[in-house]
Amino acid sequence: MQYNSIRKNNFDNPLGPLLIKKTIKDNPIHPLYCSDNSILQSYF
Repeated sequence: MQYNSIRKNNFDNPLGPLLIKKTIKDNPIHPLYCSDNSILQSYF
């Protein structure tokens, strides 16, 4: 329940998928290729 309330308060579409970063072709990038200070964002 704690994570649901965090998602609902921080994202426009809390039920949708989240990602850290997108590639040039708009695909989600693998977390191993992102920096430590990356921020989650909505996929849509």
